[in-house]
Amino acid sequence: MRGKIIPFNGGERLLAKVRGYLGAMDELIRDGDQGVDLLLKAFPLADDPLKVKIVILLGTFARKSVVWPLLDIMRDRSLGDTVRQAAAVQISVIGAASQDKGALLEKLIQDLQADAPTMRALAAFALGWEGNKRAAPELIDCLSDEDSDVQQAAVNALSNLRDENLFTLLVQRLQKGAKEQQRSILYNLSHFPSRYGEAAQICRTFLHHSDADLRYDALVVLHGLSNPAKELALYEHCLDDTDARIRELSLIRLLGVQRARLKPLASKIRQLVIDPRPRVRQAATRLVHYIDAITLAKED
Repeated sequence: MRGKIIPFNGGERLLAKVRGYLGAMDELIRDGDQGVDLLLKAFPLADDPLKVKIVILLGTFARKSVVWPLLDIMRDRSLGDTVRQAAAVQISVIGAASQDKGALLEKLIQDLQADAPTMRALAAFALGWEGNKRAAPELIDCLSDEDSDVQQAAVNALSNLRDENLFTLLVQRLQKGAKEQQRSILYNLSHFPSRYGEAAQICRTFLHHSDADLRYDALVVLHGLSNPAKELALYEHCLDDTDARIRELSLIRLLGVQRARLKPLASKIRQLVIDPRPRVRQAATRLVHYIDAITLAKED
């Protein structure tokens, strides 16, 4: 009687090993170059979600054997955008510690000239490792790229360089850039800790902007730069905003302020209990109850 032949599925074993690494990072680090080789062999066999996880695992190794495969993945147009974006992120994370950062810099700068906007955007983002001041001139040029995704990637990268001198440049762009570039810059102002005071003032100014999206973004960013208790007059102004998102967010932020400090705003807050937007009414009702537990404010 002939015995059964059990097929040896090397691919499945590779993928199983990778999944094991996901739950045991210490084992991957201990395996070193052998673990890197295994990840690279498993990569073509994986589906996109697992490919992204493999890319992230590769990013734990800031060494020559990893940088170039990550660059190849980022450049591979046959791969999904999510996978390529993950590779760009990991390059930006390990670039500063890479032994080949000079050569990597040159390759990425070349990619900034690619015909495909996606490639230019990925390269711009990948260049944003801390201290990569050599890339600043090229990233500044990308702020004028015809594609908004490239512009946004350049803003993010410039912010990640952690060069305080770039703050002034971004602020200048904030005044005259396209709307999406302005929004991206606003969200990156917090990357310059020594300029928090200036960044907060910029947000206060933008809270009077004619564009509701920019006003909303400014309010979101301001919360990380200044305590709402110090901005009560500004929040009172926001309670009258024509955009419901801004009224709601203002009410939510005011929940973090001491009750006694909110008494001067109580009348205006109570008016919002009958706001035409349900989410605003709900936020106002919560805040009224916070200010005065015996309020007769009607629950939405």
